[in-house]
Amino acid sequence: GNSMRFGTGIDIVDIEKLRGLIERSGPRFLTRWFSSEEISYCEAKTRPSQHYAARFAAKEAAIKALGLGWRDGVSLKDVSVTVGSSGAPQVRLGGVAAERAARRGIEELHVSLSHCARYAVASVIVVFRQS
Repeated sequence: GNSMRFGTGIDIVDIEKLRGLIERSGPRFLTRWFSSEEISYCEAKTRPSQHYAARFAAKEAAIKALGLGWRDGVSLKDVSVTVGSSGAPQVRLGGVAAERAARRGIEELHVSLSHCARYAVASVIVVFRQS
């Protein structure tokens, strides 16, 4: 048939809670969950924690959209958010997440990020190849 298959995921993160975590565990926490590219991007911002929070939400949302779970051996670090030339965020998969996604026939990933003073939210839509 001609029906496209989609996956969708959404996640919300409390910015202040994440900021507290970062302050308490410092670089160890950051390097465990974020790529060096994500860290440089966030640290260059006036309020790094809101950008970390949006990216953390995007990682969770992407894993949900892909239909993957921790039991699949996927790490949040396998999912990174980069900024394209247009300035729009893009999701890049690596490691186990990329492997699993390829096997499941993933064609496109779309991400949208937003935040207010207290919360960051991310939504991810995945388009799977028609099998």
